Amino acid sequence: MEEKKQPTDDKDSELALKEEGAVEEKQEEEVVAVEKTPEQEIEELKKELEQYKDKYLRLYAEFENYKKRVQK
Repeated sequence: MEEKKQPTDDKDSELALKEEGAVEEKQEEEVVAVEKTPEQEIEELKKELEQYKDKYLRLYAEFENYKKRVQK
């Protein structure tokens, strides 16, 4: 009976190690996120804004073309 319990214990140990590793990774990610300077955040926000502007302009142009096609 002890032999059957041992593999389960190994699985539990592996699971615990995986969970511990996942927690450590999350903590490292949080530290990285905290270390961003205001300049880095501004640059990221500028890039995001540029992407939204591009998306908006493309959608607007597509809609204008649609209106022209429907008018004909």
